[in-house]
Amino acid sequence: MKKFFDRFHQNQIVRAVMYLLIGLLLFLKPSSLFNGVLYLISCYFLVNGILNLVQALKVRKEVGLGWMFSKGIIYIFLFFFLLLFGRGIASILPILFGLAILINGVTQLTQGLNMRQFVNVTWQWSLLYGIAQIIVGGLILFNPFSSLLLLLRFTGVFFLVMGVSEAVQYIRYRNYYRG
Repeated sequence: MKKFFDRFHQNQIVRAVMYLLIGLLLFLKPSSLFNGVLYLISCYFLVNGILNLVQALKVRKEVGLGWMFSKGIIYIFLFFFLLLFGRGIASILPILFGLAILINGVTQLTQGLNMRQFVNVTWQWSLLYGIAQIIVGGLILFNPFSSLLLLLRFTGVFFLVMGVSEAVQYIRYRNYYRG
């Protein structure tokens, strides 16, 4: 089982570097990277898919193909899917994102108003949260391209956090089994 974890953690530093690079690019240059983002993310899926397939084939005698192989296939499928349909998806992403937030806000607002009938329930937070979501969803719908750039920045921060997390886990694992 230790061999399995060793092989899994060998690729962890590669993932950490990929996450950090993608995160920095998305956070610092979202407008200039808008067209290249799809290719970056699709390349991420391709590299991660290949890494998962290679790892699955290396440990297939010990644990079978399992989830690593499935994950590799899914990542490679996502690579091709993004290459074929990425531009269309990217152009409607802010609108879908805004609609999802708006619908969730209306649901939250309705839930808050319905909770007023109960005595020991604080319904005001649900009401305020619903109103805030309606406002944010509306702003996204009225200015989708700027919202997409902001979404790309948030995605960049998320990738940076993932990269730091992967690097920390790699170092902890390496130190644990070295010492």
